[in-house]
Amino acid sequence: MTYQYIIYEVVEDHIGLITLNRPRALNALVPQMRIEWADALEVARADDQVRVVVITGAGTAFGTGIDVRDVAARRKAADAPGLPDEHAETTEHLFRTIIRFDKPYIAAVNGPVQGLDWVSLCDMRIASERASFASRYVRMGTTPAIAGCWTLPHIVGYGAAAELIWTSRPMDAAEALRLGYVSRVVPHEQLMPATMDLARRIAQGAPLAVRKCKDLMRRCWDMDAEQAFALTVETQAWLHNTEDGQEGRRAWLEKREPKFTGR
Repeated sequence: MTYQYIIYEVVEDHIGLITLNRPRALNALVPQMRIEWADALEVARADDQVRVVVITGAGTAFGTGIDVRDVAARRKAADAPGLPDEHAETTEHLFRTIIRFDKPYIAAVNGPVQGLDWVSLCDMRIASERASFASRYVRMGTTPAIAGCWTLPHIVGYGAAAELIWTSRPMDAAEALRLGYVSRVVPHEQLMPATMDLARRIAQGAPLAVRKCKDLMRRCWDMDAEQAFALTVETQAWLHNTEDGQEGRRAWLEKREPKFTGR
């Protein structure tokens, strides 16, 4: 697929980089942009050389959520209220693509985020000191869209999420770090170097084990301890018989760095 609104590239050390690329519109989302974003994730998922994906925004903002002007124009053209079909369908498609994505998925938040849903679906968030975050939906007479009332409480806790959602107030990068919404805040010029360094360190791990860890963290979230233990034992038994599992044990015994292949 030829991309108009995003840039996707595979950079060094097994890292895929997605850049949201509507900087003049502060990376507000139109249907075609979501289609391209989902396609890039599918390409990265199918590429065995890609072990980690980083997403960031072009220009001064990470993203402002849905393009309200585009929604209004489509409503007018269709002479119908509500969310236009193109927005609703591509939103659901991108959501399901992200939920199915089984590799580490890291946001490098370069500036303001208006509407937290998409960035909340990332596994980790590294923030520039210029980043800010706001869940603006209630001020627009609606709710968070992309399971936002589920993701945000899971990340920062119910009370903090309730305040952010109900008041729509922004939080700066320092508060986001204090609440645990982001993993790290760095000087703006260090955002991409710091994020890429983290991605490289993750990519050095056994790819199958990293992906299984992501699967376990997601699936065990709402399990009791016994269910989580049983699933973990099953997963470890499977990994034990992979080539990387055998290589990891050999490297440990031989006191050398392992050479993982993802098999």
